[in-house]
Amino acid sequence: MAVDLHRSSQRCSVLADRFKQKTLFGHKETSDIQDIRLSFDGKLMATFQRSSRIIIWNIQKEKILKEIEDKSALCMDACCKINTVAVGLRSGIIVIFNLTYEEEAITNVNQVEFGFHTGMVLQVRLSKDGFYGISGGIDQYVALWSVPKKVLLQKIDFLGGPSY
Repeated sequence: MAVDLHRSSQRCSVLADRFKQKTLFGHKETSDIQDIRLSFDGKLMATFQRSSRIIIWNIQKEKILKEIEDKSALCMDACCKINTVAVGLRSGIIVIFNLTYEEEAITNVNQVEFGFHTGMVLQVRLSKDGFYGISGGIDQYVALWSVPKKVLLQKIDFLGGPSY
């Protein structure tokens, strides 16, 4: 099986020309960036730092739009428009931040909490459209939930099987 390295290198150079290197300043501590989500249009980005700090960025303007800090946060995800951000907490709670944007600024943040786990939430993911979420916890459950309806759709026990 042959690999076309020339074509791959051309593609990389095209991307490098399109996306210039930028340095964004915002995370105060020097701890690791644990998770990054980029909007489908490449304009917005959400970053999650191990110190439990989430920053929503306007990449083009190199500007912080919103900072969210919760010392009990363990994981983060955002849908492809970065208008819904999910955060899993040590307490088993999942916090959903619904963000409203107007003229390159966040004008409203609506916060909703879900209590689908009995222990730490280790992983949380949102569907691309932000309508569904899935989470896994130390309680050995995977929870599938509806974001707009705020309901648990299914809970899967790793030891037994599905429960409704």
